[in-house]
Amino acid sequence: QAIGEVVPILPASVTASVFLASADRGLAIREVEKEVMASMRSLQSAGAPVFQASHTKLTRAVADALHTLRLRRLVIEEDGRYRAHPDEFELLHYYANATAHWR
Repeated sequence: QAIGEVVPILPASVTASVFLASADRGLAIREVEKEVMASMRSLQSAGAPVFQASHTKLTRAVADALHTLRLRRLVIEEDGRYRAHPDEFELLHYYANATAHWR
């Protein structure tokens, strides 16, 4: 528990959480950014040690996290919208679990 309180929450974990929460619909890139940033603000207000960056750097970090999730085939893109791969929820939960103790 003590380690969880000091390990920074990174955009990849929050991005995975966003895709799990929106599994029933696809998200445009701006929606992904908006949801991740809102979630990170919520975690920060709960006292979580959240990744700190300027808006521009955070936008880039979210794009990088999305790219990583796509490379690992956890998120798929169709017609400019992104959604969780239906066969990969378990692995997305693994990524998202880094934030679970703060929710």
